[in-house]
Parts: sequence; C-alpha cells; structure tokens
Amino acid sequence: MESPMPTMTATETREALLVAARWFFCDAMSLGYAFGAKATPIPGRPNGKYYEHANNLWYLRDEYEVDPITKKSAGFTFIEYDQRRIWVMAYGGFYKQEAIPCLKAALMANYTRGDFYAGRGRDGYKHGECLYLVAAGLNEQFGFDRFFARERIFRAMEKDGVEVPELLGGHDVWGMALI
Repeated sequence: MESPMPTMTATETREALLVAARWFFCDAMSLGYAFGAKATPIPGRPNGKYYEHANNLWYLRDEYEVDPITKKSAGFTFIEYDQRRIWVMAYGGFYKQEAIPCLKAALMANYTRGDFYAGRGRDGYKHGECLYLVAAGLNEQFGFDRFFARERIFRAMEKDGVEVPELLGGHDVWGMALI
C-alpha cells in the first residue's frame, strides 16, 4: 500500500529545513542580545558569554567574547536540529558604546519581522542620530544558505558648519548552511 504522504527529495527536505531554521534563527535572536536579555558567562572564559534558545528539536547558541583592553568583540552563532549542527555564522569587530542602541534596534527590527538579511539589520536603518549600514558584494549573498556582510554605524557630526559622518564602529559577518 502506498503512503498517502508525498515523499520529499533530499533537496526539498534540505530546503524545507533551511526555511524552518531561518525562522527559528529570527525567533531565537529576538529573545537574546538585541532584546537586552542577560547573557550567561562561559565557565573558564572570563570574557566569554552566550545566549541560547531551544524549542523541541531546535537549538541555537550565540556565543561571543569581548577583549577587556581593546573592547573588540568576536563570536559565532550556530543552529542544531535534532542534535545535528546545520548552520553557522561568525562575526567580529568593534562598536563604541553609543552605537549599541542603534545596533540593537536595527537587529530587532529584522528579527521581529522574520527578515534574514545576512543575520543583521537592514541597510539604511536610522535610530536617533545614528545610521546603520550593511553591505555585501552581491545581493544574493544575503541568503541564509551562504552569506557575508560588512555592517557599520555612523553618527552625523558637524565640522566647520558641514555635517560629516563619524564612524562608531562595525562588524564583519559571514555564515553558511552545513547541510
């Protein structure tokens, strides 16, 4: 007797899993750093912290470290499905403290809409006096399957009567599906 359920090819299964992972990423990340949640210290790594979120067979961990002297940060995020790591993202750079509210607002704006744009905010996002910009080499590289991006935050300053941008920091980001 034939099964009433249609069978999916390996490609269809992979694509369906990645669509679900993208939504899980946005949901989990909207409850972490950008939301203002308290990070958990990593035992044995005094400068390391993480956020995690689990939902049935899904697990996300967003882990980072901040150098106490330079204040540069780097981290990685991964998603597991049924204890199999299926996706990763790495990031690193530096932001001045006054850029953080803009960064968090830009990230939350995308996460709460379920919008994956290289895992970051949308280019041109404005928050107070700050402007969030993100760029990649090609538009298709903003996909969930494989991507890289460079994000920057600027603040408008007046110099000699002319408004000029002041760089408040930035991060480079890349990631890919492992399946």
